[in-house]
Amino acid sequence: MKIDWNTVLKSPKNEPLKDADADLTIGALAYQLLLVSDPQANLSGATKLAQAKLAKKVAEESEITLDDAKMIKDLVGKYASPAAVLAVEEVFDPKE
Repeated sequence: MKIDWNTVLKSPKNEPLKDADADLTIGALAYQLLLVSDPQANLSGATKLAQAKLAKKVAEESEITLDDAKMIKDLVGKYASPAAVLAVEEVFDPKE
């Protein structure tokens, strides 16, 4: 699956979502969520390693698998705002 990791995430009003003062990209959001571990989640070492490897793919702007996309979408769904969840869904499953 080829993703343009520089795609700016948009609100339901089609305004750019922000990370501090910068526009929030799918790559920045995915990378941040993949490298942050919730201590209460009790993630295994294997899961943390899989997340770190996927973060590396995102940083290198590589293609990802459907399982990789699911991991990102699951993390976004758990930790990001509803606007970001919608924006990520539109990036991964565009209505063309």
